[in-house]
Amino acid sequence: VIATLPFLAGLWTALGVFGRYITLLFFPWRLSADYSWPMIDRAGAAEPWAWLGLALAAGLLGLAGVALARARGGAAGARAPGDAAFPWGALAVGLGFFALAFFPVSNFLLRIGTVMAERVLYLPSVGFLIAVGAVAQWGWARARGAARPALVAALVLLCGAGAARCLARGLDWRDDRTLHGVTVLTSPRSARAHANLGMQSLKAGELEPARVELERAVALDPTYVEAWVNLGSIYLTTGQPVPARHAMEQALVADPKWYTALVGMGGLEIRLGRPAAALPPLQKAVELYRENSEGWYNLGLARVALGDTVKGVEALRESARLAPGDPEALNNLAWYLATVGAFRGSREEAVRMARAAVGLRPDGNTWDTLAEALARAGRRDEALDACRHALA
Repeated sequence: VIATLPFLAGLWTALGVFGRYITLLFFPWRLSADYSWPMIDRAGAAEPWAWLGLALAAGLLGLAGVALARARGGAAGARAPGDAAFPWGALAVGLGFFALAFFPVSNFLLRIGTVMAERVLYLPSVGFLIAVGAVAQWGWARARGAARPALVAALVLLCGAGAARCLARGLDWRDDRTLHGVTVLTSPRSARAHANLGMQSLKAGELEPARVELERAVALDPTYVEAWVNLGSIYLTTGQPVPARHAMEQALVADPKWYTALVGMGGLEIRLGRPAAALPPLQKAVELYRENSEGWYNLGLARVALGDTVKGVEALRESARLAPGDPEALNNLAWYLATVGAFRGSREEAVRMARAAVGLRPDGNTWDTLAEALARAGRRDEALDACRHALA
């Protein structure tokens, strides 16, 4: 979103993100794998985070300037014998390194397309730690009496808290399901987080939790094409054709050229017994993405259902060429080559396709197709053997 904002709105948004980044450097308690829109929304002059970011940016630049001037001037100020000089040079180096490393990913002037991501702090945090370490070392050198044990205790507590947080965060990343589950808690307004968790539930065959998360995703971002497509698939699987068509239509409204939306709409119409309605999205899909097999496969099924078997088989042939490891495409192609009169000269090709499908997925359906292809090719003994396998 930030890449499309006017300059001033983008700058306010980037300043708000900068305030969040500095907060995370000092207090990395609430971490998230995703800060995408609308979790981080367009900011303006009324946004508190933006004013915090502006104040921090001005303060850090001012402090870096003072540190550089003091370091170059060699001014240490009056101090008692044995007192350590303030490390202006190290502070200037640390802050300068932070600024130089952070500026390219800050979105202040150049928009990188990622509004916020913790990974962009990896390199800038080196400068941050140089500055903090230098000041901490100076404080240690100046500590006297009971102050040192107190500093040691504080350091132990700080390191222990950091180690515990690091361990807990590492466990969040142990698998995709856990990570996305945690992310919807830390970034509850992120459409992507809900869509990712929905996809994990869908992969696990848990349709109801998947539906809930995908509906939340499209409620947060009505232009989320992938979420609409997956939601439509769930509706269709659970016997809800009207919501399924609405979901596919919304996906195509958001992006009329989205491949899975075009193929999904075509596949939906085929399953609902409307092959004529399936043709326009499927033809558009294969025109835009000629090297994707699923569009050709569904287009072939639609054309065959409409009685245009020759063109249907041509589309199925193209699908099998593009996806030679798809047993469903090979099996359907073999069936039509074997059973349609217009392809009597392709019986041996049908046998080859059917054998390839059996090799990939040896079930009753593929063995039955192979038996039919062999019988039509006049190889009856082999056909009987294939029948036995189909019935086994």
